[in-house]
Amino acid sequence: MKVYFFIVLILVSKAVDAQVSVKDEPNHAVVFENQYVRILDVRLKPGDTTLYHMHQTPSVFLCYSKTRMGNQEQGKEQTQSESQKGSAWYRSFAKTVQIHRVWNRDSVPFHTVDIEILASKTGIAVKRIEKANLELIADEERVRIYKIELLPKSIFQLKSNPTQFILSPVEGKIEVSILRGRKNKLKGGECLWIDRNQSFKVTNISNIKVFGYLFEIKP
Repeated sequence: MKVYFFIVLILVSKAVDAQVSVKDEPNHAVVFENQYVRILDVRLKPGDTTLYHMHQTPSVFLCYSKTRMGNQEQGKEQTQSESQKGSAWYRSFAKTVQIHRVWNRDSVPFHTVDIEILASKTGIAVKRIEKANLELIADEERVRIYKIELLPKSIFQLKSNPTQFILSPVEGKIEVSILRGRKNKLKGGECLWIDRNQSFKVTNISNIKVFGYLFEIKP
């Protein structure tokens, strides 16, 4: 009877562990949240492993490190891969909920950001942004992904726009000046939320070329 109870306890424990939402996984820190998005900063030291956690919300991912990683989908074999610094992509999770765990099998830290898009899509059409220094990487149903590159001391400006943005440099430092707001300094691996109808200016304050991403959250 005691052995049976112990086995049941293990099975229940595993089932509960498998149902951990990504926002509740200890290595996924919520650094910003509003009615539109939740930004999760994900860091793993060499040798660390996450709990099994569940992705079910449309999300944008941006990787800040080149790290050898391991991955295991629940009930499947382990796989190995290498994260690519500066890669960004979108997952809708519309048809399949992902339950997995990942681990750092490298000697360098792993760093990425998971931006969950919480607001419902309204279907309002907004034109793509056509600007120098800005390259459209992906145009998905919930978000557009733009890559931004700035030479030292160069500037990118965007006038009032009906959509919201998240700006994140991958490396280097930038200063973001928002009209009627304060100046914000960002370094590689940090994110800044910009409300709709805000004009802003981005200046490269590094002595190297800065590259990063501007995520346009569709209304």
